[in-house]
Amino acid sequence: IYTSGTTGKPKGALLAHRALLGHLPGVEMSQGLFPAHARLMWTPADWAWIGGLFDVLLPAWHHGVAVLARRFEKFDGPAAFDLMARHGVTHTFLPPTALKMMRSVARPEQWRLSLRAVASGGESLGEELIAWGRTALGVTINEFYGQTECNVVVSSCAELFEPRAGAIGRSVPGHRVAIVDDEGTELPPGTPGNIAIAAPDPVMFLRYWNNEAATRDKFRGQFLLTGDLGLCD
Repeated sequence: IYTSGTTGKPKGALLAHRALLGHLPGVEMSQGLFPAHARLMWTPADWAWIGGLFDVLLPAWHHGVAVLARRFEKFDGPAAFDLMARHGVTHTFLPPTALKMMRSVARPEQWRLSLRAVASGGESLGEELIAWGRTALGVTINEFYGQTECNVVVSSCAELFEPRAGAIGRSVPGHRVAIVDDEGTELPPGTPGNIAIAAPDPVMFLRYWNNEAATRDKFRGQFLLTGDLGLCD
């Protein structure tokens, strides 16, 4: 699966077959103990993106949960509300951009939704958007974090703990996430540094396609560096 290209030219990330099983705990957390109460899942995210394929389509099918497909020419907030209401969508992954467009819709209460869980990832949501989700969507949006090379390794889960403002959540079972310096040495709590995942890990990519130098540069010791900065409390 190719990276999004937000930090440079897209690179092909080669994933092992185990990656699907490795994603399941993260989907369980971000989707409210999925597949509990799951009848129908939908996302506006393209299935060519790891967010659409490994966070929705394949995990849902693994659990025998139906997936709704709908191609919008351009994402539309009212149409998204209408689609979820008409079909009784219970679980969805809505990227932050989609949520912000839906937040601009007047009177979301006009649609009767059947949502049991909403997950989002890609950028910080903030307190206001989470508060809006509770009112307009009827659930607490669960934030999660990952990237094409090592996806869904941190997540919130309102069923297990209250979300904390400014924080993504906790490490997903099966993954060891740490804050390290530029040499891969773990830093103490409260110290800013590189968000990193310890190898081996079931969702960690094998290598970049035909790019050995970029693959080597992604690791420091036993850790994969995400390229993002953060801190752990």
